[in-house]
Amino acid sequence: MARHIIVDGYNVIKRDRELLALERKSLEAARGRLLALLGQSRRLKNDQITVVFDGSATNLSFPVSSTQGRIRVIYSGNQESADSLIQRLLSSMSTAANTVVLSDDREVRDAALGYGSTVGGAASRQTGLPYSGHHEDRQRAPDKKGPAKRPKRKSPEFRW
Repeated sequence: MARHIIVDGYNVIKRDRELLALERKSLEAARGRLLALLGQSRRLKNDQITVVFDGSATNLSFPVSSTQGRIRVIYSGNQESADSLIQRLLSSMSTAANTVVLSDDREVRDAALGYGSTVGGAASRQTGLPYSGHHEDRQRAPDKKGPAKRPKRKSPEFRW
């Protein structure tokens, strides 16, 4: 069964080095690049993708939706933030357990986990999309100093 991937668009753009550099030149170009990267990702090729952008600074009084290939793009209206729209999308789903939410926003991630979704974000990967798994893409671990301490794991992190 295909997963439903919900992406907090501007959050990912602001947290990704490549997209942020592009956004400084043209926000439209950064949005286009994000959509292209998601569409080209081998890890997401069988998934339904929804990208939500914050439209609160626009004159739109209601959410506007369009489709680009297999990617649905939603701009929230000026009455609602992208974060609350994502939470509303999650609450309206019959099963959010088969949903992955890509955002580094704590409130969005906590809400997604509350609905049983998997979370990931721009910070969950080190380099450009898609993550290839090659050794060049991984950062070398710092030299060990002292006994290993396992970090507490709150939830599985989705890599994209």
